[in-house]
Amino acid sequence: MTEALKVGMTHQIQVQTTAEMSAQKVYPHVPNVYATRAMVGHIEEVCADLVLPHLSEGEQTVGIGMQFKHMAATPLG
Repeated sequence: MTEALKVGMTHQIQVQTTAEMSAQKVYPHVPNVYATRAMVGHIEEVCADLVLPHLSEGEQTVGIGMQFKHMAATPLG
């Protein structure tokens, strides 16, 4: 690793939710809201963006777990 990763480091992205990110893309009989699977993909993107500058050439990282809660449905748009 080029620089040490430190506890408490943060990174964020902003995305506008679209129909492609809808829970209805998975199953049509659920609300037309931001899907968990889309959110997990965005979480993975944020994590990869955060750690990338700290990896040396040829190094990689993979996630081993997640724990989160949806506190409310997120409408598209």
